[in-house]
Order: sequence, then structure tokens, then C-alpha cells
Amino acid sequence: MATRMEARGAKEFNWVMRRCLESGFCESVFDVYKGMRMLCVGLDGYTLLLMNQAVMRVGGLGEGMMIHCVGIEMGFGSDVYFGNTLIEVYGVWCD
Repeated sequence: MATRMEARGAKEFNWVMRRCLESGFCESVFDVYKGMRMLCVGLDGYTLLLMNQAVMRVGGLGEGMMIHCVGIEMGFGSDVYFGNTLIEVYGVWCD
């Protein structure tokens, strides 16, 4: 999939991620994310929110922590929406 979207930006990849989540193919969100990273497509806050949603559904604590680190490195550490989804992720996987 990633090779067919080489000329695309984060917006198009985010659209694919959203459709995967809505269709119940949550594992595919991780594949889209890997494709973004391989093609050096810049991530944005919406990408991280979508990743957190996928982690809450099928991922685990390790994936959530990875997204947490990426978000902090990108400067989203003080973003309210990102922080709220992290609270949900940790709440789901740290019970």
C-alpha cells in the first residue's frame, strides 16, 4: 500500500488509517504507520490520535508507550487531545 501513496502526505495516510479503524481493520493502522515512516512522511497530531485509537482496540502497552514517546519528541506532550488519548490507552492496558 505504501508504494502506491509515495507522493502523498500525512493527510492521505490519516484518511486511510481512519477508514481502517472505521471498518474494523485496526491492525492495518500499524501497517499504514510503518509505510509512513518508511516513506519519511511527516506525522501530525491526528496521526498520533489515530494510532492511539488502534492501540486501545488491538495493541498493547508497548505500542502505546512507543506512540507516547514519538508524540513527546514531536512536541505534542502538552497537547490536550493527545494527552487525553494517552490517559485512555494507559487506562485500558494498565488495569
